[in-house]
Amino acid sequence: MYILGKLLYKAGLMSYWALIKFASIFHAKAQQFVQGRKEIFTKLEVEVKGNQSPIVWVHCASLGEFEQGRPVIEQIKKQYPSYKILLTFFSPSGYEVQKNYPHADFICYLPYDSAANAQRLVEIIRPKLAFFVKYEFWYYHLKALHRKNVPVMLISAFFRENQLFFKKNYGAFYRSLLNYFEHFFVQDENSAHLLKQIGYDNVTVVGDTRFDQVKKIAESRKSLQLVEQFKGDKSLLVMGSSWPEDVAVVSEALKNDFQGLKIIVAPHEIAEANLQKTEQAFSGKKMIRYSQAEGLDLAGYDMLLIDNIGLLSSIYGYADYAFVGGGYKQGVHNTLEPAVFGIPVFYGDQYYTQWREADELARQGGGLPVKNAVHFKEKMLVFFHQPLEKEKTGRKARAYVYGQKDVKDQILDYCSKYLN
Repeated sequence: MYILGKLLYKAGLMSYWALIKFASIFHAKAQQFVQGRKEIFTKLEVEVKGNQSPIVWVHCASLGEFEQGRPVIEQIKKQYPSYKILLTFFSPSGYEVQKNYPHADFICYLPYDSAANAQRLVEIIRPKLAFFVKYEFWYYHLKALHRKNVPVMLISAFFRENQLFFKKNYGAFYRSLLNYFEHFFVQDENSAHLLKQIGYDNVTVVGDTRFDQVKKIAESRKSLQLVEQFKGDKSLLVMGSSWPEDVAVVSEALKNDFQGLKIIVAPHEIAEANLQKTEQAFSGKKMIRYSQAEGLDLAGYDMLLIDNIGLLSSIYGYADYAFVGGGYKQGVHNTLEPAVFGIPVFYGDQYYTQWREADELARQGGGLPVKNAVHFKEKMLVFFHQPLEKEKTGRKARAYVYGQKDVKDQILDYCSKYLN
């Protein structure tokens, strides 16, 4: 079964790469995926040439995982200033947004997972320590690190019973990938229990590093003059990382009955076509794009459409209510970013239970999964006309975030033996 699993892994990689190459002919994101991996090694060799500092490698699949790795990166730079950071991404959604991230010294895509690529990458950067974030299990890269005796930590890990690691009959190859990790820093007790059931005791339950990050953001958030002018003294709903499915629910629910409510929408994708679809969905509202709002009197506008990247976490600080996108699509986005500000947090009820923080936020009364426009409207009306109920729910959201202990410090306390 191990050999079969390995063959299926290799076949899956080859098929995925072939599909991505084909899709790159007509799909911009796939094109970024392919083009971004060209000449990775040549560029790294130039950047790393002459470097005498030890390197820590942090790998993230995409932007969400980056937010989980970020607190560890920034704490390493603070606590071990002589170290340099290599930051790699699997997806363009992470790399294209964070390719100029100032706390990493080298930033690139993760090379295609092959024995030759993995060996070459490790030989170029010669990392002293590696962190893989949450779900990343790349066989050849892990094996290459192991051969060079590089300790690898899995951080913010979250395991579920239906994953291949825990399948007795055909999970042998995937279980073997876990042997390459020095330690697992998991988000919850269930993850630790699952690992221990299959023989891995090198586990510490620390929680999710994103709790550290959102606390930091809340305590030092940006002041946004345009948002302040737009909101004025009105109540504000912020839709963050919205997909068309989220926009359809919110636009239908808010057609009537919410006199004076201001709305900010920050779409997950800010391509022009998506911005136009959002404008069409709220055609009954007077809307202005953020990039066009400078110098205007914003008091008369109902909606502000965010057409740039990097402001959402600070915008939430002005909100009275939040609706986090993805819950009707492929998985709810970061519910902690608004929750830290002590406001009710809405999201779709179809794809959130696999996201621990969204599920726990709902169970503790700070998060509100909603089925459809009618359900969302009912909940909003209660809060809109009963401010004490809104404040009560908001306090529960904030208490959930601040009830979590600092995670990055626990991770680096363990890793200090490899960094000194």
